[in-house]
Amino acid sequence: MSDAYEYVDEDGNPLTPEEIAALGDDVEVVEEVETVDVPAPAVSADTPQEAAPALTGRSKMLLAGGAIAAVLVIGGGVAFALQGIGSQNTVDDVKAGASSKVAAASASVEEKKAETVAIDTCKTGVSSATSLGGTLSDAMADGGAAPKLRLDVIASTALPGAFTAARTDADGVAGEISMLQLTKDGWAVYVAIPLTKAEKKAGDRPAYHKADVSVSDDAVKVTGDRPWAGGDVAGAGSCEPAKAGAYAVSGKVPADAAGLVDGAASVDAIQGIAGQADRAVAVMGNSVALVKLVEAPAEGGDASPSSSSSAVPSK
Repeated sequence: MSDAYEYVDEDGNPLTPEEIAALGDDVEVVEEVETVDVPAPAVSADTPQEAAPALTGRSKMLLAGGAIAAVLVIGGGVAFALQGIGSQNTVDDVKAGASSKVAAASASVEEKKAETVAIDTCKTGVSSATSLGGTLSDAMADGGAAPKLRLDVIASTALPGAFTAARTDADGVAGEISMLQLTKDGWAVYVAIPLTKAEKKAGDRPAYHKADVSVSDDAVKVTGDRPWAGGDVAGAGSCEPAKAGAYAVSGKVPADAAGLVDGAASVDAIQGIAGQADRAVAVMGNSVALVKLVEAPAEGGDASPSSSSSAVPSK
């Protein structure tokens, strides 16, 4: 008996090689059989007999006249393949092939899931370089490979004069900037006022200057500022602050953002907004900014005007 396949459609019409090739290779084999009457060979009463497995199903695989009919489900279409029964291509072979296909497809799906990582400003660790999405750390411009993410500045506003004056003491030492999300829309930005040598000798304790900040979907405002002794507590569920440093930026970047070179800016403090996976608040220069963490365009690729690969200082 010939080992060659003859393909027919569900109505019994033969399929040409071109029609079969157009179906592609990614198929699912559906094994279903119906019982048929096959004359049993004569068996001696003294010969041990083993129970044969029952053949049941909805009649899409037929075992009759020495042939197997396998149903190939391809993109919603159905084709029947007939082949003679030999040492191969038995029901067990078809089952093994189908299991292999399912295992390979499942592994592919799991790999795709592993490769997909959503943008999340509440996370700070660097994600895989080959994965999608990422964290604030993936927007840091450390002088190595181009960051895969960047900060697109949506809006910014200047910090009060008293706040900026408090950032440096009489000896020229700069104080550390920090921030807390206190409520859903309320933030505070702090500068630790550095002590002069004389103040340290006198035993003075470091103090803070605090700026109250309000954040909405597309705006950020400073609502007040004052000297602060400390004691604020972050709101429940607030994000972990990310590292200060150079970040890839675009959009309405503050004109005084220190270190603004080739689409990068120096960020003194940055923290994701709780409940908004792609938004964060950052201190850039003497301004506080609302930013969106976005995918950086591929090198040499075009970018939309709203997220150009070059930072555009705001006026």
